[in-house]
Amino acid sequence: ISERISRKLAAQKQDLKKCQDKEKLKRCGDIIYANLYAIEKGQSSVVLTDFYDEMQPQIEIKLDPRLNGVQNAQKYYNEYRKADTAEKMLTTLIESGEAEQIYIDSVFDALVRAGSEAELTAIREELSQQRYIRKKSEKKQMKSSVPFIKYISSDGFLILSGRNNLQNDKLTLKDSAKGDIWF
Repeated sequence: ISERISRKLAAQKQDLKKCQDKEKLKRCGDIIYANLYAIEKGQSSVVLTDFYDEMQPQIEIKLDPRLNGVQNAQKYYNEYRKADTAEKMLTTLIESGEAEQIYIDSVFDALVRAGSEAELTAIREELSQQRYIRKKSEKKQMKSSVPFIKYISSDGFLILSGRNNLQNDKLTLKDSAKGDIWF
């Protein structure tokens, strides 16, 4: 699962890099609109002045020969909007993918530290609830509760820790008292 998430994140980051040239697309559309008089249908490219640059250099802009000047400008604007939307969506997807990667790494860590079949069963249950793996048949299975990890601090306070994410949630949301301290 971790490798699949890593590959997906790498592909999304690669796609995000492609979206970085979106402003150039908008600039080309603006330059074409400003110079509609110099563009005729059938041209495959045109050399125009880049009025966005202080030096106002001549730049070559590729055109679709089947389209007129307005249609070519619209094509650049459409590509700009598509890249802008893709950038926003990819940013959100990458953030959620990175959070998923952190979660899977924490489950893997719990799996490595598991010392009993009951702990492995709890991890399987968590993964099936998150829909990473399929549940086995829904026969009435006796859930053996794995106890929390207990520590005693040097000051004599009882410290409880879950063995996995589900246990941490149970400890936090169900077994906690109002005056408990969390860290």
